[in-house]
Amino acid sequence: MRKTRRWSAHGLLGAALLAPLSAPLLAAGPARAQAPAEEALIREPALISMVEAPYPPAAEAAGLGGRVLLLIEIDATGVPTAVEVLEAAGHGFDEAAVAAARQFRFEPAATASGPVPVAIEFAYEFALAPAPLPPADPAAPPTPEAEAPVNLTGTLVEMGTRRALGSTPLQVIGADGQAQDLMSAPDGRFEARGVAIGAAQVRVVAPGFDDTPTTVEVTAGELTDARIWVKNLGYRDNEVVAVYQKKREPEITRRTLSVAEIRRVPGTFGDPVRVIQNLPGAARGPFGLGLLVIRGANPEDSNVYVDGVEVPIIYHLGGYRSVINADLISSVDYLPGGYQVKYGRSTGGVIDVQSSRTYEDQDKFTWKTDVLDTGLFYKGKPGPKDKWGVQVGARRSYVDAFIPLFTRGSEFVVKPRWFDYQVKADRIDKGQDELTLFAFGFQDKLFIQTPSSFAQSADQDTQGDLSTTYQTHRQILSWTHPFTDTWSLWVQPAVGFDAIEAGLGSSFELTQSFTNLSARAELRYAPSEALTASLGLDSQATYYKIEFAIPFLPSFDQLDDPLAEREPFRQTIDGWYFSPDPYLDVRWRPLGDRLLINPGVRLNTLKIGEAKALLTLDPRLGARVAVGPTTAIKAGTGVYQQPPQGQEFGIDEDELNVNFERGWTHEVGVEQRIAETGTLDWTGFYKGLDRLIVNNPDAEDATVDPIYVNEGVGRIYGMEIMLRKALVDRWFGWVSYTLSKSERNDYPERSEQRTAEGVVTRGPEAWYDYDFDQTHILTVVGGYRLPRDFELSGRFQYVTGNPYTPYDLAVQDLDSDSWAPIQSGAKNTSRLAPYTALDLRADKLFTFKYWQLEVYLDLLNVVRGENPEQLIYNYDYTESAVVRGLPFIASPGFQADFRF
Repeated sequence: MRKTRRWSAHGLLGAALLAPLSAPLLAAGPARAQAPAEEALIREPALISMVEAPYPPAAEAAGLGGRVLLLIEIDATGVPTAVEVLEAAGHGFDEAAVAAARQFRFEPAATASGPVPVAIEFAYEFALAPAPLPPADPAAPPTPEAEAPVNLTGTLVEMGTRRALGSTPLQVIGADGQAQDLMSAPDGRFEARGVAIGAAQVRVVAPGFDDTPTTVEVTAGELTDARIWVKNLGYRDNEVVAVYQKKREPEITRRTLSVAEIRRVPGTFGDPVRVIQNLPGAARGPFGLGLLVIRGANPEDSNVYVDGVEVPIIYHLGGYRSVINADLISSVDYLPGGYQVKYGRSTGGVIDVQSSRTYEDQDKFTWKTDVLDTGLFYKGKPGPKDKWGVQVGARRSYVDAFIPLFTRGSEFVVKPRWFDYQVKADRIDKGQDELTLFAFGFQDKLFIQTPSSFAQSADQDTQGDLSTTYQTHRQILSWTHPFTDTWSLWVQPAVGFDAIEAGLGSSFELTQSFTNLSARAELRYAPSEALTASLGLDSQATYYKIEFAIPFLPSFDQLDDPLAEREPFRQTIDGWYFSPDPYLDVRWRPLGDRLLINPGVRLNTLKIGEAKALLTLDPRLGARVAVGPTTAIKAGTGVYQQPPQGQEFGIDEDELNVNFERGWTHEVGVEQRIAETGTLDWTGFYKGLDRLIVNNPDAEDATVDPIYVNEGVGRIYGMEIMLRKALVDRWFGWVSYTLSKSERNDYPERSEQRTAEGVVTRGPEAWYDYDFDQTHILTVVGGYRLPRDFELSGRFQYVTGNPYTPYDLAVQDLDSDSWAPIQSGAKNTSRLAPYTALDLRADKLFTFKYWQLEVYLDLLNVVRGENPEQLIYNYDYTESAVVRGLPFIASPGFQADFRF
């Protein structure tokens, strides 16, 4: 028996010289991005010096082998600082592997900012290999290998990914039974000397790979070269560079999840952005439509960015798919509050979707199909000398083609559809400057055709077909230039176009279009590790044009008189508004990584037509202090203001009657690291709102009186807890819980007003629960990787029902043939029943020589409660019924990846 020691890391196969990790940390795709990082690695750690572990004598004598899975923390110099046993083998193997790993030396991982500490999984296998077969002719001494010529060469290639398996142990057994133990070079090449003529066997002996031998015919007098295809027994086991620990960004609450981790959450349809709805502070929208209700804020109060550029919406129709192809996304930053001054124009939360800038050695083409749509995606380096990386994607839904198959015989026609596209080019050569060109866009359309016999109401002007179309397009140029080691400049101009078109019958029309010219720039000064100051500009110039046509004058008198003769009304409003917002952000670390102080200030500006310019100031302050090696306390306070939006501008573009809405947010929290892969995050928050824009109760004529006033106030408070296990080893998951209260008062400064039933509707005591106030939000997510690339995951949700205003009676208006409901209680004093659901997902990855196929099945609402989404009443409001949420849904799909 011969003793062998085999070793491998996720993406690393041990040798005296080891190739770098083949899987980029934050690349897009289902089998790559796997680290909870906040900045992509541009260089993965590579093992450059290793110490071979001694084989435990007692285990060798007993004929025992074992596999030890280690978690190795590597500092920014490439030196292991801690070694933990994740899977023990006993019999002395654990101690031997740990002792050897402590003496390893690595080329450190690095981001664009320089070397960073990481942690990797590393498998060390001890095995007693069988002795080679005896030579065919024992009497004939074999030619010494060192003197024999090289007559067999080859390349080890991983099936499916087509990547070269560098620094991988292998064995060549000639036709005479003589065995040679070899190690492939970093490029996967190997060579063997004096291999006997005839059928030779080549097999990889690295743990985690299929060791079935490949037969190669060695011919006398010739050099035989072979391409050896090797199957990985667990491709997903090779995805993880585990815990990437970088200097914390100043946001008080910042939650970043890797794409591959979150794409396998049931109910997200493989979309990374939809996982936001499973994180603390995110309330659940009705029917799961993806409304961004973050910490009790209005959906329109939260902003979404793609690579730092604001977009109006992030989800397609129905909320089941985000508008950016999942294969293009590297990470999703979720900032429910306490974020930096570079983000503005919002009082709610922020979602920042970051596109990938990392490229593999091989080009990749992806085809993905499920019950919603089909998408195609290409990622590679098509130009010469690997100067540019290119990503191109497009998707088109086909729900509109399937719905008619299920509605035959019905005169109702519902046709929703969407498509999107993305084109991105990154300069990836080793120059100092970074340059990116990015264009993306989408269009959604919903058409509802009704039969002529169907009446939506007694008003004939509201009869007919309903259609709505909205679209967004962005073109972005991003350039970063370092002047010196301390000064750098980032510039990002962008051009955008947004449009919304809606119509009902032939009488109602609405068209809104916005041409947006934006520019972001940041001059950064970093004289030392302890201080960084950034002077930035977030500027927008937007030309807007709003056209609408209605079958009556917008006069309250005419609306109240059903017998009045209606006159069609058409209005066009256009103009420019400008918002050049400068900001200053400072990050000071007086005690190194133990203390971070982050003051900042932002000037909010808004200029519309000839109206007076609005100027407001947002001061913010955040701090973070490490009170131990695994514990940190964070706190922050700041002002967040939001300009009027859309229809709140009013009819007269030269007279702006409303101001910025304002919120003052306070947060405090604790982060606790649990071992190397777990974290516990607790955050308490309070937000006071004022100057909220509400309807003007004194308006009598919409053409003359202001429609909106800044009279509303609000308060939002609560706490969030997240217990998380990162995707290390075979399982991942998190438990998210939010306890919160969101309240509003529309007219606190007005005299108290009560209904005949005594319900307070105005005044200092007229507080009510906000429409999306959800007291308890609990989400439990978990996934486990089975052998041979099977994976199972599940999600459980419990959410308090939304509040609603109760009615139990209505009064009929005989002139207009309509019913006016009468409240039986104050606004939003009743609640729907809680929402509960259990979703499951199964994935299986199949690997072929040139491509890989992933098939998956989402099972939604395997277990569900009553789950009322909406309350509907009969004509006179004496009876009501609930509209339940989605039923059980089985959603299959597949993704095929081709590398070339």
